[in-house]
Amino acid sequence: MDTDYDDVASEVVADLDYRVRRLEFYLTGALELEAVPKDETSVKPSLYTRMRTIDQSITKLASQRRAVDDMLQLYSKYTDLFPSDTLIPSAISEDDEDNGADPAPREQLTTVNACAPMFPSTLSRLNLLKDLPIPPTETTASLLSIKPRLTRAETVQDSFASDVAELRLRSILLLQRWTKVGVQAAGHCWADWEERLMEVEQIVRRAEHAKAQEQQA
Repeated sequence: MDTDYDDVASEVVADLDYRVRRLEFYLTGALELEAVPKDETSVKPSLYTRMRTIDQSITKLASQRRAVDDMLQLYSKYTDLFPSDTLIPSAISEDDEDNGADPAPREQLTTVNACAPMFPSTLSRLNLLKDLPIPPTETTASLLSIKPRLTRAETVQDSFASDVAELRLRSILLLQRWTKVGVQAAGHCWADWEERLMEVEQIVRRAEHAKAQEQQA
């Protein structure tokens, strides 16, 4: 199973390398081919090394051709302009991969014809972006002029929020103190008074009972 995954990854990397080489040929007209060892016992570069080489090739091509750099920036900002269903299928063959042959004119024409439907749609989308209304400069200038006022208002709002938070904390502490002193302490006071009244009531009853017995005797 791991071998199947490695084979698929190797084919994908080979496809990417083939596309980069075709792009270099279309833009520069020249193609530097790397010698592929024919000896089966020779060590092939790892997938990471091959991907890094492809990335370096794209970076070099972007530094040499402004159109490539603009296209990469356009892709990074507007990914929806490049849907996955419009990608060009690979036309690489085993002979081309082994020999490193340049794309034939028929393949070049096929590629251009396959890309042709993308040009009008991309152009129309770019025109839509260009036709987007730009806010008047007066509105932008007015917004920029009130920015210091907004900053000061935000500072005052933060100060108010800090004061409100402090007042809320003081209110909570005051409520806790009132609960302890006004409610709990008052409850203890009433309980103490009730206990004293009960004791006095018992003393009074005893005294009345003793007086009643003396009168009967």
